[in-house]
Amino acid sequence: MNIVSTSRLADPIHLLRAEHAQIRAVCDRLDRLADDLHHGEAAKDAASIVEHLTRDLPLHFADEAGDFFPLLLARCRPEDAADEMVELLRQEHRKLEMLADALLGDLARLTAGRLPELPLEFVWRLRAFAECARRHTAWADATVLPLARLRFSVVDRALLAHRMAWRRAALGAAPFVPPAHAGARALALSA
Repeated sequence: MNIVSTSRLADPIHLLRAEHAQIRAVCDRLDRLADDLHHGEAAKDAASIVEHLTRDLPLHFADEAGDFFPLLLARCRPEDAADEMVELLRQEHRKLEMLADALLGDLARLTAGRLPELPLEFVWRLRAFAECARRHTAWADATVLPLARLRFSVVDRALLAHRMAWRRAALGAAPFVPPAHAGARALALSA
C-alpha cells in the first residue's frame, strides 16, 4: 500500500477522504488474513499491511493531529461541537496505534512465512483493528471532513496542503507544488 498520490494534495480534504478509503482497503486485507492465515497471498498481504501501519498510517495521523485538527478547532464555531468530535478521533488514534503495535510482530512472522505464536489472539487483534479503523474513518468522513469543507477558507486549504506536502517530501515522496490560486499566493507570502 502506497501513500495516496501527492497530486491529490491540491484538495487536502479530498486527500484525507482518499486516505480513509485506503485504510478501509487495508481493513479488507486484515479481514482476509483473519479468515484464513494460510491463504496463498498471506505473506504478501502481511507485508502490505506492515508498510501501511509503519508508514502510511502514522503519516495520516500526523496530518490530522498536527494540522487538520488544530485548524478545524480554530475555525469552527461553538455550535459545531468540534471539540468533542476531535477528542473522540484523537482517542481512536491512540487506540489504533496500540492495536497496530500489537500486530506488527505477528505480521512480520507471516511476512516470513511463519504463523503467529498465538493465532487466535492475533486473529482477534486483526478484527479489533479493522473494526476500530472502519468506525473511525466512517465517522470522520461523516462529521469532521464536511465541517472542514464548510469552515476552511482557500488560504486554510493551501496552508494545510503545504504542511501535508512537506510531510510527504520528508519521507522522500514526490515533491508537490500547491495550486496557483490566491491561497497558494498567500502561502508564498507567509513563508
